[in-house]
Amino acid sequence: MTADSADRRHARRVLFPCEVHAFGVGERLIDPHIVDLSTSGAFVATPSELPVGEVVILKFRAAQTDLKVESEVAHVDPQRGLGLRFLHLTGAQETAIQRAMEAAEEDR
Repeated sequence: MTADSADRRHARRVLFPCEVHAFGVGERLIDPHIVDLSTSGAFVATPSELPVGEVVILKFRAAQTDLKVESEVAHVDPQRGLGLRFLHLTGAQETAIQRAMEAAEEDR
């Protein structure tokens, strides 16, 4: 088991269907949607394929907060989308994501 797969198994994730604007190097991802969210990353459904390690900028709304988060492609599922790991979250960004996750769990 790699560190990435261990992180995916241990990070608490919640279903968080959300529209997102996502940009890789020089290109916008096609029709991206956040499927699930954690404080360590997100899975984004998209037919776009990017290589592992590619930096992706995500813009989305969580807990009434507009977020712009730098992430990197951690894994690719060609049939579904991209597993993204967040990079350099600020305290405010992490708090907004935690609040959004709590609200999503309450809604279930």
